[in-house]
Amino acid sequence: LSEHQTTQVVFDLCNMVDEKCPKETIVDEYRGALLRRMKQPELAYQSYHRAVVKSEQNMMDAESESDPNSLDNIALVGNFVRTSVLASAAAREAGENFQRQMNYLVDAEKLAAPLFASIMGNENQDIVDEHAKESFKDLIVDLYNNMGITEKKQGSFKRARDFFAKAFEINPKDGHALVQLASVDDGSNVIDNAVSSAKELDPEYVSALFDGYSSRFESELVDVLQYKGHVLLHNAFLKALRELGRSPLSVKKVVD
Repeated sequence: LSEHQTTQVVFDLCNMVDEKCPKETIVDEYRGALLRRMKQPELAYQSYHRAVVKSEQNMMDAESESDPNSLDNIALVGNFVRTSVLASAAAREAGENFQRQMNYLVDAEKLAAPLFASIMGNENQDIVDEHAKESFKDLIVDLYNNMGITEKKQGSFKRARDFFAKAFEINPKDGHALVQLASVDDGSNVIDNAVSSAKELDPEYVSALFDGYSSRFESELVDVLQYKGHVLLHNAFLKALRELGRSPLSVKKVVD
């Protein structure tokens, strides 16, 4: 199949699943991701917006049936947070105004922040398992980071700094929050205190950071930073061989 044919098959599958499972938000999220790859930001935004609408409706349908601190409700609110963050980012890419971008995130925070405070409380230690709490915490951190990024792009650096600080306070290992805090540093002690309190960063963040940078590492090192250490070492090695009267071809192995 050609790329166009494959894409059409995927869209057909999304439509089929959407008909069978009309309440399932993952279909709209997947369709939105595909449209983003196809450089169609307006259509991608519409798809992510549908996911938010579905997610909100799912919460309303379960409101009278579910305990607020139950795993089912935590999953529903978590899904709403995730789809809201995606819709906000898609709205920005589609050229929607700041208020619309922020509305998704503010609505998500209104629901998620009280629930997060509740499930992290001591009274719920035996009700909510650790995996559910950690997953929800990651969503909250991502939410505050995105609120900060949205404010930052608007030029509201103080508000952005407050949101990044919230994210970092919740997870001091979050590299995204720490880097973003540094990007809006105003010379106060906020970033200094954050850096001094950061004992380690999330291994997944560090791994993703280096994986994303690896493809351009050499060009950045040599072309941008003008690194010449390898050239100097190579020339010194050749000079030493010449002084010993040996040919470079006689060296079978070099230990780095």
